[in-house]
Amino acid sequence: RVLVEGSPGIGKTTFCLKLAYDWAKQSSEAPFDCPEFELVLLLRCRDIDGNLEEAITKQLFPKDVEKKTEMELRNFMKTIRNQERILLILDGLDELPEESKHHVDDILNKNAFQSCNVLVTARQGKGIEAREKFIFHVCLEIKGFSKDCAVEYIRKHFTFLGPEQSSKGEKLVEEIKQNGELDTFINNPLNLVLLCVVYEDHNGMLPSSRTNLYQIIVRCILRRYCVKHKVNACKDDRDLEKQFERDILALGELAWNCL
Repeated sequence: RVLVEGSPGIGKTTFCLKLAYDWAKQSSEAPFDCPEFELVLLLRCRDIDGNLEEAITKQLFPKDVEKKTEMELRNFMKTIRNQERILLILDGLDELPEESKHHVDDILNKNAFQSCNVLVTARQGKGIEAREKFIFHVCLEIKGFSKDCAVEYIRKHFTFLGPEQSSKGEKLVEEIKQNGELDTFINNPLNLVLLCVVYEDHNGMLPSSRTNLYQIIVRCILRRYCVKHKVNACKDDRDLEKQFERDILALGELAWNCL
């Protein structure tokens, strides 16, 4: 049983996808000290609304699978419970519906799927709770980007957009070096993606205030949403925020309640 913790947007889901992708591509480099697996099953905890067999069927089986094939797959699923060379990845323990918790608890307590290897991801708060409740053989934490990794990511991001955008990437790198407020911001991959997206559309220096930076990010996302969905966007920033005032207030209330 392996637990991987990390803050929101730090890369837990990307980590899970990378493990599954490497296995599917039969990568020769093991991501951590583990045997080769005959089967890797990646499930989103938020979409588990029954037992694990039902979740596997719902999330991983093709929707147009023939009845005969579906029965064969279901029978196969019954045989994997006690096989050691199977890795079950459960992404997002904190998003697991209440009615499905006892199914996952049975797996983490080894009351079900006893011999299968299980990797579960969780945000730090849920991770602390899980460590008190279950026994894990390995506990890992995703720390996010170092400054060098962040710089490398920025250069790749803007190079991918085209040669004409590369100079913007270098300009952002220089700005990050000069603006200490951005150090903690670039540690989180999701925040860094947003910063790159904003810099694509933003002319000139970014604000030194983090509050102002968040406001610019929100406006940038709203304008991109309007372009994508062919919605007329107000040119003035304040008018744009009024245009989406109801949605912004709803998100604000949600954020406040979550805190």
